[in-house]
Amino acid sequence: MSKTTTHALQLRPIISFRVNVMAQYTHRRCGSVHKVVVNAVRLRYGPNMARFVVPYSSLAVLLVCTAISGCAGAGPWGAAREYAPLGAEEDAAVGAKDFDPVMVGRFFQQWVGKSVSVFGVVDDYGVDASGEANLLLSVRVLQDRNLCEDAAEDTCKVTVSENEFATINARVNLLPSELNGPDRLTRGSLVRVIGKVAQATDPKSGNYVINTVYHRHWPLQHFVTTAARSYMLR
Repeated sequence: MSKTTTHALQLRPIISFRVNVMAQYTHRRCGSVHKVVVNAVRLRYGPNMARFVVPYSSLAVLLVCTAISGCAGAGPWGAAREYAPLGAEEDAAVGAKDFDPVMVGRFFQQWVGKSVSVFGVVDDYGVDASGEANLLLSVRVLQDRNLCEDAAEDTCKVTVSENEFATINARVNLLPSELNGPDRLTRGSLVRVIGKVAQATDPKSGNYVINTVYHRHWPLQHFVTTAARSYMLR
């Protein structure tokens, strides 16, 4: 037996393991499509051969599902069982701390200029001539698991706490689509802002201010609070 053949045989268990892990991941991300493909493979090849074919067919399902839905299946609004950050969002969040209103109140000067991340529901906002918005945010806590309308992952919505923990102001440069159109930012929208704590408080509200370097926005219909537990699944 050649060295190449021996090496290939040694790699087979590793490759098989990784392919099976990918199959499980595909089922979580693209459950309904994956189920159809698995059933079709079993009908075509029978139960004995299906156990060899299914893991590899899952790779094709994952590629197609990801290409169609984008954002690793979660889409722009994060339709996943757990919070799914966008690529640029992950980059912006490197080194950022979760905004802690209690600790900021106690050690404000230590937080000034620090990069922070916070989720908040828009209570009010104004936009100046340059397009910069001053958002009054009701600070909420992101939940570990999103609520879903049913067992399908694409029915899940980003979920934050029903209760408010503080109010802050955030200065944000809104996108054109957030100023006009069906998905524009309004009172009641959810945003995640990542930026630095300003030295000066807001002159109108007296709140701490975050000068935003990155933000993500969810219109009313694309997120829920924990109040939805009464009629949604976790």
